[in-house]
Amino acid sequence: MKIQNNKLASNNKAISENLNDNTIASNNQLLANNKVSIETRGAIDALFENTLEVMCMPKEKFKQIKSGLIVKQIENCQKILMRAKEIKDNFGINILPPPLKFSIPFMKEAACEHEEEMYDLWAKLLVEAAENYNPIQLQYAEILSQIGSREANLLKNIYYHQSKISIYSDLWLVINQITGAYGQKYYMYFNGETFNKENLIDILYPFNGIKEPSIILLEKLGLISTFFNQRLSSNRKLNEPTAGLYLTEFGYSMLTCLETKPKEKKIK
Repeated sequence: MKIQNNKLASNNKAISENLNDNTIASNNQLLANNKVSIETRGAIDALFENTLEVMCMPKEKFKQIKSGLIVKQIENCQKILMRAKEIKDNFGINILPPPLKFSIPFMKEAACEHEEEMYDLWAKLLVEAAENYNPIQLQYAEILSQIGSREANLLKNIYYHQSKISIYSDLWLVINQITGAYGQKYYMYFNGETFNKENLIDILYPFNGIKEPSIILLEKLGLISTFFNQRLSSNRKLNEPTAGLYLTEFGYSMLTCLETKPKEKKIK
């Protein structure tokens, strides 16, 4: 199979122009022709040539591997673009091309996605950037490239839980007040409720306090934080969680971008 020296769906028209039928059709044609960027080809060449030196496999074998890898990247992009088109059509969204500053790194990262469960999130981010671009979406794309479906599902669960509590939009203010970050300690009266170090655990997303790799990763990325149960053991309820998770302001803004339906965003 001949691999041509064209761009991997990163021609600005091919990536982002309106995501309408004509654009998607041109994207699909580009993907179907297995055209990839010179930069991507160079990175793959370097990877496999070094491996070839170490493993001493026949060069023809590595050509086959490279071709398969490129085809997989193209398939990933195609699925994400088609899902983005479905979202656009379902909600009747009017969109504009995202800037190259977003489009090129987005497609580069999205092409490497190996979990189909993640395609929806990539597609939602692309539509959001095409509808209402914000530079912070570059960070969201970078984060999607670093997490998997396990982490994504945990983020969604925390988001839906947090968005239902009475102080969801001011949770960070309350936590910082009662933990002393703003100078006030022990309690805070907010929205008709009194929150303190002991009862705050009741509204947070419960977990057992064991920091599994997914939680460690999401904390490192600045998406979630942990609040450990301050209630005395003698006053704890049966099966009460030892800690609670909550989204940081950055994490909450990212999930709002990816999980709020377009029509809901317009109402706000």
